Parts: sequence; C-alpha cells; structure tokens
Amino acid sequence: ASLYIGDWVRGVRQGYGVQEDIMGGEKYMGDWECGVRQGKGCVVTSDGIYYQGTFLGGKLTGPGLMVFEDGAHYRGEFASAGEFCGKGVLVSNGRRYQGTFQGNYSDKMNFSGEMTSVEDSPTFAVISRNSVKELCDKRGPEESTRWASVFQAFHTTAGLSLGTRGAWDQLAIALHQAKVDAKEQGRV
Repeated sequence: ASLYIGDWVRGVRQGYGVQEDIMGGEKYMGDWECGVRQGKGCVVTSDGIYYQGTFLGGKLTGPGLMVFEDGAHYRGEFASAGEFCGKGVLVSNGRRYQGTFQGNYSDKMNFSGEMTSVEDSPTFAVISRNSVKELCDKRGPEESTRWASVFQAFHTTAGLSLGTRGAWDQLAIALHQAKVDAKEQGRV
C-alpha cells in the first residue's frame, strides 16, 4: 500500500512527486521517470534514516548524503541506498573517516583512509532541513512549477472526489482506514 501525489503522464509517474510506502514506512520526495525514481530525490525511512542524492533506475547512485538515527552521517559515493561505494566522509561517534568505503554502515563495511577526532558534527535536523530546502528550492524554469503541479493535481482530482469535508481531513481519514484495514487483514 502506498500513496503518491505528483505528476503523471499517460498513467505513469513522470516528473516530480511524493510517495509514501504506508506498509514499509518509507517516504520519497523527488523526480520520477517512466514510473521509477530517476533524478534528484530524498528518502526518510521508519528507522529514522535519511538519504538524498541522485537516483538512477530507482537506486541511489553516485554522490549523496546519508544520515543515521544515531547522528552519524556519510557524504560520498553510493552504489544503492545504504551501500557505500567509493570516496566519502563518514562522521560517527566523535570520529571522522575520510577515504574509500565499500559496503553497508550497519553490516559489513570496508574502509581505507584516514581517521581523525571531531568535537562537534552537524545534527540530523540541520542536515536534513538544509538538504530538503535545496531539493525544494525553485531555481530553474522547470522547477518553478514543481509544487504547483503537485497541488494543482491534488485539488482538481482528490479535492473533488473527497466530498464536502476538507480534502486534507478526508485524506488523513482514508490513510488511517487503509492502515486499520491492512492490520485486520494481517498484511502488517
């Protein structure tokens, strides 16, 4: 079960959109192409992990940022979400690791480089607020209509079909009911 609000072309997610995977607890905000995550985007998981970068074929690839629930953060190259692959900087438990990384932070990770102590590092709130702001800023001609198209589509379709009660209230009720139904049917 998921909810998507954004641009569509011929019944396929295309352009800018926001998706919430209700069962998995993952939220994605960013660009879509041919129904898959493609271009700039960010994800927040139910585990409190935040990552952003460029998606290619639905996978986070190339340079990006990842912030973990314990406050550790990594800025560098990715092979997919959570999998480091190449040069980067990891700040964790008062230490700064700069070099080449392979693998996953919470499982098996190979590191070759330099480790130094750090006194303070940016918090999740500062990093994510600035990162989301960068993602949402309206800087280019195609980006100037990004949010307008999302909410225009919502108001013209969902707003009309949700009845006389406020559209946002009805959406919240529908999401809550979907979660209740899923639990009752054993899909949780």
